[in-house]
Order: sequence, then structure tokens, then C-alpha cells
Amino acid sequence: MLKVDFQKYRQELELWWPYQIFAFLIRHWIAILITIVVLIILKATFNNLIFPTYYESFKKAFGFEKTLANTKKILEADYEDLWHESEFCLAFLAVT
Repeated sequence: MLKVDFQKYRQELELWWPYQIFAFLIRHWIAILITIVVLIILKATFNNLIFPTYYESFKKAFGFEKTLANTKKILEADYEDLWHESEFCLAFLAVT
């Protein structure tokens, strides 16, 4: 008759890392749920209350308007004279 040692298999299963993670989640599901809810509330509070308040000061401190103006100027520049140069054409094709 075939003897199966289920106790040995159970011990090996309990040492398996996915089983340990799943067991941890089952044991501490309330703490995990509370942590997720608190993080969602903190993210919503930051996005809706704190960030709009400091947005203008961030813009001035980091110079977003000047950077955007410089980027716009560079992107809208006239590159007609550069299309006749092979290096520019190859670099353009490499980018696209």
C-alpha cells in the first residue's frame, strides 16, 4: 500500500514563499486594508488641497514659464536652411 506523508508536504508548502505571503495577507488583512485606505485619502488630499495651493509658488521657484517659453521658441524655430545638410537629415531620421 502506498503511504503518503501529508504532514511532510504541508511543512514544505508552508516554507514556500508565495504561501507565506498569502498567509501574511490573510492574517493581517485589516491592517493592509486600513493602510490602503489611508494612502488613498492622503493622495487625494495632496492632489486636491495641498498641490493647488503651492502650484504657483512651484512654478515661480522652478521657472516653469521660462522653460516652456524657451522650449516653444526652439520647437517653432525655422529649420529650412538645415534640411540641405546631410548630418541634420540623418540626425532627424535617427530621432524619428
